[in-house]
Amino acid sequence: MKAADECNDAWGITVIIRTHDRSLWMLRRALDSVLAQSIPPIEVIVSNDSCREVSLDRYPRLFEKRGTNLRQIIRPLASAPNRSAALNRGIRASCGSLVAFLDDDDTWTSAFLSALTGALRSSGGSGCAAAVCRTVSVYERVDDDSAKELGRELFNPDLSAVGLSELLERNRFTLNAVLWRRSVFEEIGDFREDLSVLEDWEFNVRAARRFKFAVCAEACANYHQRSLSDGMPNSRPSDHDRVARALRREWHREGLVKKDRLVRVIRWVLLRKARFGHRVRWFFR
Repeated sequence: MKAADECNDAWGITVIIRTHDRSLWMLRRALDSVLAQSIPPIEVIVSNDSCREVSLDRYPRLFEKRGTNLRQIIRPLASAPNRSAALNRGIRASCGSLVAFLDDDDTWTSAFLSALTGALRSSGGSGCAAAVCRTVSVYERVDDDSAKELGRELFNPDLSAVGLSELLERNRFTLNAVLWRRSVFEEIGDFREDLSVLEDWEFNVRAARRFKFAVCAEACANYHQRSLSDGMPNSRPSDHDRVARALRREWHREGLVKKDRLVRVIRWVLLRKARFGHRVRWFFR
């Protein structure tokens, strides 16, 4: 990693955008939401998990006008696509003292960086690893070279505090709803590259074992969701369920969670209810 002081800004922000073989308009939408931030980051790194460079078009010039360095890093030919590896490559190439992640199909409101920087500042002390905010689920359908919004609702309306016990129950916030201190990655390591999904949940739990989180009550992150029948669907819920079971088994072996049969039954019922509710949402949209 580069030394954070190379940026000459104790609160310099790096934004890492993960992308992989999606339509270019999605990446442009994500870049537009970064350009719209009320406080600009010092750098934006597009971590491209394919071996082909994507055209950033006019964006380097637009970011330069705001004092932001935009660059692209591409997956090495010798490696396979890997969600976590794309994030880790971005972290290693970064120099900001604060790091935020954005997938190419998600967006932020213009207040995201300012609101979370403010929350992190007010938390005081290096014992706070990150600031998190509430997230809006944006339901959409891909239509040619754009998306038609079908509706939206709060993803985590009850988010008021984040601790280890809450995170062991379920992932309380999305990858794009956090502003991390870069030092956290130096202390606890990278995202796990053996996980096909939920790499952020595992990392959040690892961080919560050592650090505290500041919470911003504003909903500044947008989690764009598309149905499995869409031309560009999100990852499959069944994959999330499979990895979640594996992670809970690991945490049980480590003594972090108790293997309570009643708790497992209740969790299974709540999961089935959530999955049914998700399908119903799409049926009526």
